[in-house]
Amino acid sequence: MAEIQIPKAVRAFDLGEYMPEMKGNVLEVWVNPPTEILKEISDLTRGIFDLVGRALKKKQNWLSKKFNEKSSVNIETRIRELFSELLSQGRPQTRLSEADLKRLESETFETDPNFWPWLQNKIFAMIREHREGKKKA
Repeated sequence: MAEIQIPKAVRAFDLGEYMPEMKGNVLEVWVNPPTEILKEISDLTRGIFDLVGRALKKKQNWLSKKFNEKSSVNIETRIRELFSELLSQGRPQTRLSEADLKRLESETFETDPNFWPWLQNKIFAMIREHREGKKKA
């Protein structure tokens, strides 16, 4: 019997979907990653929510230096590493490293705080569409 190999499926999207001024900036997303990657992102995200909950119970600002637990830095770094893996399977000019994502997140935090969450949601939507059989061609 012939062995069938499922290749990495990579789909492009234009950041102009976020705002017209970003049109022409294209990213490529690995839309068929192993479930383990998605599960790890989900588990890490829950970890962030747990940290936020602890900060609120202590009546501390989650973003303050005083509350900046080492574990939150490790969680955020790992989340960026995983998203970098999802954004680094396409053409070299579209790839984003963890450092690129950290810079992007910090640069947009003050001026456009919705961008990083939007990007994460867009990536998950593309993966979900692929897994549900939408837009395969």
